[in-house]
Amino acid sequence: MSEDKRKLKEMAEMLRKGATMLNQICPECKVPLFRLKDGTVICPSCKRKVLFVSEDDASQLPIMAKLKLEEALSAKIVMLADKINNTMDLDELCKLAETASVILNLMDELKSRKGK
Repeated sequence: MSEDKRKLKEMAEMLRKGATMLNQICPECKVPLFRLKDGTVICPSCKRKVLFVSEDDASQLPIMAKLKLEEALSAKIVMLADKINNTMDLDELCKLAETASVILNLMDELKSRKGK
């Protein structure tokens, strides 16, 4: 299935489930955004949640940066888990586990600061 057909199929499925297509597009992939029944706005193509920030509310920008950092760190944890699963070298395993621990601690720190 082509990428365009996959995107269209995903958008149609979201509409069937009661989501509303918005007139805004994803800043990453330029696909129309959808508001779910719970109010969450997501991109059907890249599966990212989207937050709207008014120009008046610059205080929200650090929150967006934290969300983007959390997303990047989560992707690295998945990558490390795959490497840990596939390595037989104990030295490499120790390095990977240490790196994963540092990333998980940083993610915990970010979550504890969300309200601040």
